[in-house]
Order: sequence, then structure tokens, then C-alpha cells
Amino acid sequence: MSGQTYFERDEARITAAIARHECAEPGPWATVCTEDPGHRYSHYDAQDDSSWQNDWRENGPDDDQERQVER
Repeated sequence: MSGQTYFERDEARITAAIARHECAEPGPWATVCTEDPGHRYSHYDAQDDSSWQNDWRENGPDDDQERQVER
């Protein structure tokens, strides 16, 4: 998990992924899809080694406490 909150976005990583001609779809915990544009199946962030589906926003945590990373 790259980010500290579930809905956090990492604009610098998104911009870098776009420059590398990657999908760049933002995911939970500041992940960014590093697959080729138009890929099939799940999004995947190679740096974070995590994947997610398009419905991650709808199926995420229900309250703010679950959205925070335990420190």
C-alpha cells in the first residue's frame, strides 16, 4: 500500500505513468496502474505489487476509521 488513506491519489506517479504510456488508472492507497492502455482484466501496480478491479471505490471501506492505515 503506497498511500496512507484508501482514496489518496499520487498525482506524480499518475503523471509519470502517462508519460511512459501506461494505463495510469489510479487505485486504492495511491496505487497507479502500470499495465498497457486498454489492457484486459484487473488493474495492476508493479511498484506496489497490487491489483484492483474498476469497482474498488464502491467496494471500499465504509467509514473513515477503516480508511486510515494503522501506524
